[in-house]
Amino acid sequence: MDLNKAIKEAVYESVKKAFEGMNETLSENIYVQSEALRNIEKYSSNSLLDERQVSELTGISLWTLRKWRCEKREIPYIRLGNVVRYKYSDILEYLKANTVRVYQDRRRASF
Repeated sequence: MDLNKAIKEAVYESVKKAFEGMNETLSENIYVQSEALRNIEKYSSNSLLDERQVSELTGISLWTLRKWRCEKREIPYIRLGNVVRYKYSDILEYLKANTVRVYQDRRRASF
């Protein structure tokens, strides 16, 4: 009897720790997403963003943004002398164009 009780308690503690870890991860993800939404809401469609702001908004590294500019690809940008800016509306357009649609019904997906 004591062995069964010990096993049950060990399993309970293990599951409890797993759920606590999942809860912490979920809380962190919710916080990150809410911060991203706040960042999105603070810009107007006419805003000009620097590369750091674009990186924070999209999650694209500064190195990648710089590489894309050298290759003149992906996100349009404005260069005024040494200053580089991105139109917020271009960022939103880029994100929309690269959004992958996911279907719940597998029959609708085409390969």
